[in-house]
Amino acid sequence: MSTMAVFQLMCLLALAMCASALNVHEVNAGNFEEFIRGKFFTLTFVDSPSCTRCHVLYPFFVQAAQVFKDDPEIFLARTHDKSLTKDWEVDELPALIYHLHGKNEHHVMMIDITVDDIVDMIARLLHGNFAGLRRGYTVVATADNYKEIVETPRQSVLLLIHGNKKGKKELESMEKVAFNFRKDDAILFVTLNVNKYEKLRNDSFKTREVPTLMWFEADKKDKPKRFGSFLSVEMITMFVNEKTGLNRDTDGGILDEAGRVPEADAIIEKNIASVANANGNGLSKLAREIAGLKSGMEDHQVEMLDYYLFVLDNVAMTGNIAMLKELLAGEEEKLYGMEDIATKERETLKRRRNIIKYLQAEVKDFKDNKNSRMPRLDQEEEVSFGRGRKSIHKAQTRGHDSGEL
Repeated sequence: MSTMAVFQLMCLLALAMCASALNVHEVNAGNFEEFIRGKFFTLTFVDSPSCTRCHVLYPFFVQAAQVFKDDPEIFLARTHDKSLTKDWEVDELPALIYHLHGKNEHHVMMIDITVDDIVDMIARLLHGNFAGLRRGYTVVATADNYKEIVETPRQSVLLLIHGNKKGKKELESMEKVAFNFRKDDAILFVTLNVNKYEKLRNDSFKTREVPTLMWFEADKKDKPKRFGSFLSVEMITMFVNEKTGLNRDTDGGILDEAGRVPEADAIIEKNIASVANANGNGLSKLAREIAGLKSGMEDHQVEMLDYYLFVLDNVAMTGNIAMLKELLAGEEEKLYGMEDIATKERETLKRRRNIIKYLQAEVKDFKDNKNSRMPRLDQEEEVSFGRGRKSIHKAQTRGHDSGEL
């Protein structure tokens, strides 16, 4: 056997080993042509070891690869190779590149990296019906992918330790919650089968109980904590909402609190007069305080804080609180008026709308309370007596409770 033939065989064996562990083939310029040869459809995740955003999104690509793990015609791969990136004219990472019928002609797939978007786009390209294909929204942890999937990305992780016979009900609950949060990349849902990877469990966690749910803070991956409540859809959903602020219901819908940042709400409520009166100096001070929150927040929260600042800036520039109504109309026009809107952009628009509606409600409460405190000339002051003490009752409107779910 020639040296070249030996090299090609080694490459194929390496690819097979990677695929069996991750369902994602590792490719580069040296083995790519051999990899796509004879394959009906291949999809490649293009990233870089230094790309933080790539680390966050790659686990969702692995989720999609799990869907096609037994498909003889559809293969998912990944590359860090800069020469392939250059050949494919990739200018933004991560990117999705697909090839058809084993041909070297590349095509860009312009979608969000989610299980549903990837599966639906492949079905569209191949004119296939994948309605009966089982889609999973949790990532299966293995000894080979644990560090890259769980520890490396800057995102929160819920990991369920289960067994072949222990944790079946909890596994179903986990999958349901993962489905509900499938459009959010701020959190990842992972499962670890202790019957297959007992050593990984023993090396990574102190607990030996099965099933057990472990929580990883996005910025504290080295200190996982055990979830101490019932492993039901309702309890897990409430926990995720509390920890991440993503605020979804048990059917995956977005709650009114979604998109809002409690710390920013508290600052606004203390300075609501400046907002309601569109006071330029007051709004500038308010904006500086909100901007100061960014350093302690995760990316999805920073994105929403930027939108708070965008709204306040528009109110300050126009000097008119009625700008809130115009901004809301603009967001709803994009939300309902655009047909080909990306999955995550649609979710972002819903969260932005919540922020504007919250501000409108706070301004209305402020104005209603202000008007109720003004003396009315056509009515006498109401006085009540109790225990010999005189008290004056003023109309009160219940304010917003940001801690209420």
